[in-house]
Amino acid sequence: MPCLSWQSSFAVVYSAMARRKAAMIDHYLDIQVHPSSELQTNTLMAQLFSKVHVWLAAHGQGRMGVSFPNMQLTPGDVLRMHGSAADLTRFVGADWRQNLALWTSIGAIAAVPDGARHVRVMRVQRKSAHNMRQRAMRRHGLSLEEATARIPDQPRFYSKLPYLIIKSSSTGQRLSLYLQQEAIATATPGGFSAYGLSQQGATVPWFPCAASSAAQL
Repeated sequence: MPCLSWQSSFAVVYSAMARRKAAMIDHYLDIQVHPSSELQTNTLMAQLFSKVHVWLAAHGQGRMGVSFPNMQLTPGDVLRMHGSAADLTRFVGADWRQNLALWTSIGAIAAVPDGARHVRVMRVQRKSAHNMRQRAMRRHGLSLEEATARIPDQPRFYSKLPYLIIKSSSTGQRLSLYLQQEAIATATPGGFSAYGLSQQGATVPWFPCAASSAAQL
């Protein structure tokens, strides 16, 4: 039997790891926030997402992703967790929902339904307007006034993206997490960040919530 080259061996191992990782995203659970007169939907979703982020940073190991089935102009009122049945069971059993139990409800862990589509949920990094202007001045020979007129302090692109204001588990700083959720034709395996967002182009299944007016991709 001929021996495989190290390149071929690596490709075989990577392919097997990718298949295993893709197979792990076969279950989900929905967490819905319930706003009140004091706490609005986006505030509660930010608090929920922050707690999920802390748990994923400590225990997720890149195996669990998130999506927002009701995302429109805002992330919406439902955070969907994706992963294996075992990982989701471990997540549900952990004590991460402190101070939010009255404002959230957790659905049952269920298998992804047949016919689910695929989305890639990503963080969009906001670039410094100053750096963007400097780059434009170098590349296009613009004056500072021209670059400032072309690139305002609050680029319009970001104002169109849903976002959450959360606290980073690594730095402790508050940040605006801009989110982009795009439809993808085929499932793509890969890992997820401590926010449960796509790394290496990873996708998660997408399908509407059973009893809500979900966003249509």
